[in-house]
Amino acid sequence: MSPFSLSSLILTLTTLMFSVITYQADRTNKVNRAWFYFSIPFAIWSFSLFQITNTFSEKTALIWQYILDVSAIWIPVTYFAFIAALLRYKKSYTLRTLYVITGIIAVLSFTKWFKIGIGKIFDFFWVEPGPLYII
Repeated sequence: MSPFSLSSLILTLTTLMFSVITYQADRTNKVNRAWFYFSIPFAIWSFSLFQITNTFSEKTALIWQYILDVSAIWIPVTYFAFIAALLRYKKSYTLRTLYVITGIIAVLSFTKWFKIGIGKIFDFFWVEPGPLYII
C-alpha cells in the first residue's frame, strides 16, 4: 500500500468518525445534519480513491472511478448546503436548483463525454478524461 493510498484510507475513516460524532451530538441541528450530509460523499470519494489506487483490475478500477466521480460531483453542492445551514440561508429554491444541476452532471458522468476510460499512471489506474470532465 502506497502512502497515497494510506492517506485516502485515513481520510475516509476520520471523515466518517467526525461526521458521526457531529451528527450524534445533536441530530435535530440543521448545521450538524448538513455537515453529515456533506461528509458522506466526501468519505465515499476518498474511499473510492483508495480502492482505485489499490486494485490490479482495470474493470474494478473503472467501477470505482465511476463511484469516485459521482461522489465528487456531489461534494460542492453538499458543502454549499452546509454553508447555507451555517449562515441560515433560507432560499430553498437555490438549493433545489443546485441539486437538479448536480443530478444532471452526475448522470453525464457515465457518458464518454465525461470520461473515456482509465489508464495505468504512477503504478495505479487513473481516469482518461473526456471533453466535459473538467466540469
